[in-house]
Amino acid sequence: MIENLYVVKSPRLATLKNHINNMGSVKERQFVESMGEGDVGEEAVAKYLADNGFHSVIITSGYNPNYDVSALRGGSSTETPSIRYTYEVKTDMYRDTGNMAIELFCLRRQKATGLFASQADWYVYIFFHNKEAWFIKTDTLIELASQYPLKGMVTNGGDNNQAVMALIPKDVIREGGYVRDFTQYLVQE
Repeated sequence: MIENLYVVKSPRLATLKNHINNMGSVKERQFVESMGEGDVGEEAVAKYLADNGFHSVIITSGYNPNYDVSALRGGSSTETPSIRYTYEVKTDMYRDTGNMAIELFCLRRQKATGLFASQADWYVYIFFHNKEAWFIKTDTLIELASQYPLKGMVTNGGDNNQAVMALIPKDVIREGGYVRDFTQYLVQE
């Protein structure tokens, strides 16, 4: 049961799921992306947090480069204050490659973006097709991602290939974080 939860519902969820099941062409893929795959991931993380002892869960609306979801934990008495945690949520709709692609820098704007710009406490990377959510502390992910340009495991992606992204093997991420089955959170109610 979800209590004390403020979630911006995604009215596009049903349409998104229909198109994901029928993705074939690049145009179809771009259409799905434009519908807000991030909304699906953010809503799933908010539900997960609410189901697991967090309260006052909020999905940020509009553009927020700092984080996507925030939630309070604790605070059941005046002696124990609540602690706010923030989450950056990334939703990967592609088939599993064994890597996480983590955005680091924007070539067009010549500035740090994605992981290197986030203020979130945690990064949550959702693999939609696997129905998994991978949680890792942002500081830990920054340490890992900083090693990959030196290892040559970078690529360009995002809009017009303007984002520099570290490709980090999932096995490496698993050592510093944890994985949750998100099947129940990625299924339309």
